[in-house]
Amino acid sequence: MSKKTEDIPRIAWIFICGGLIALLVAIISPLLFAPSLVRNFPELPVIGDTLFKSSKPSISELGTAGDFLGGTTVPFLTIASILFLISTIFIQMGQLKLQHQELTETQNIFRSQSFENTFFNMINLHNQIVQSISYVDTESIPRESIQYNGRDYFKFATNDLIAQFYNMDNTPELNDVVKEYKVFYEKYQAHIGHYFRNFYYIVELIHNNKDLETYTDKMKYIRIIRAQLSSYELVLILYHALFNLEHHKDKSLLNYINEYELLHNIEKKLLIHTDHYELLKLSSNKNQLKNS
Repeated sequence: MSKKTEDIPRIAWIFICGGLIALLVAIISPLLFAPSLVRNFPELPVIGDTLFKSSKPSISELGTAGDFLGGTTVPFLTIASILFLISTIFIQMGQLKLQHQELTETQNIFRSQSFENTFFNMINLHNQIVQSISYVDTESIPRESIQYNGRDYFKFATNDLIAQFYNMDNTPELNDVVKEYKVFYEKYQAHIGHYFRNFYYIVELIHNNKDLETYTDKMKYIRIIRAQLSSYELVLILYHALFNLEHHKDKSLLNYINEYELLHNIEKKLLIHTDHYELLKLSSNKNQLKNS
């Protein structure tokens, strides 16, 4: 069966078959009804003479025969026409449905391509931001300056943040960490502020994409992001999320981290204290209790 035949809806075939039957009845109806009519109405011999005899009919006889043929065939032809018209409507409806499906598939493909183009452009921008970071440290060693570029800067910045807690015997409280991170962020915001904004936008782009219907679909792209992050970047993202929650009352980054396990590969030994990783979930749970 050809593709065009398969595209015709089943209900349209029903009306097509009905139309063909009506057309067939219209063709044979004069032959079926004429003998019976002549037999039952002998006072109308002109019909029988006209239809079944070879004598040349008159104009009036032709008119009578024409009325008979019209009366026996036109109703069935009308029915056939209506059935064919209805079948045509169903065929057109089926074609419109197929066109709509094809258009929807095309739109879905376009949206998917548009999303992936945007996503990978943002990934490229993320790496460009990392590579473009350049910081000259003039404080660590007196009368000397050391330049840190790219991912080396994140190692330096993380160590600089952790150094503020070297002399503490107990686990630093969250408030103490947030206060110290605030000083740290104000110092280095010009170098890493756009890094965090771009990172957050990439995650939000995935989270808000309705075409990624399942968690697995979203995690496919989340894993690509995680693959771009160094160990020291993960540490700063953790403290930045805690800082946003406590200082700015913004839980969005923290929620994304917990929902998509963005810091799944973090090295806890690089944290100010290894217990701070658990603060992510604890802080998220406390915030949910406040909102409930």
